[in-house]
Amino acid sequence: MCIGDKKDVLHYYQQFLVLSKPLLDSHQLTNGEWNKLFWCGFHSRDCTKMYARLIAKNPDQPASVYFEYLNVYRVARVTFSGNHLLELELDKPWNEPCSLRN
Repeated sequence: MCIGDKKDVLHYYQQFLVLSKPLLDSHQLTNGEWNKLFWCGFHSRDCTKMYARLIAKNPDQPASVYFEYLNVYRVARVTFSGNHLLELELDKPWNEPCSLRN
């Protein structure tokens, strides 16, 4: 199931922590496995939406290493908040600096 909004992200995050934190604390999961599980819990379409932001925040991230779960959570919150894009004023010229617009 794809993430619909910020509430879905929070619900997934909370459920993930409840189920996986005891495994991490008891050393049945490594940090790398924990990060992988969190990332893999998102639908592939959601991962596609978040990937560019994650790479922008972590440009040196090795391809073989999963993003740290907290970075993924933060990016997911922004990506699915519904208000992360600025509304465009189509009647204003694009080449005009923002400070000159009335």
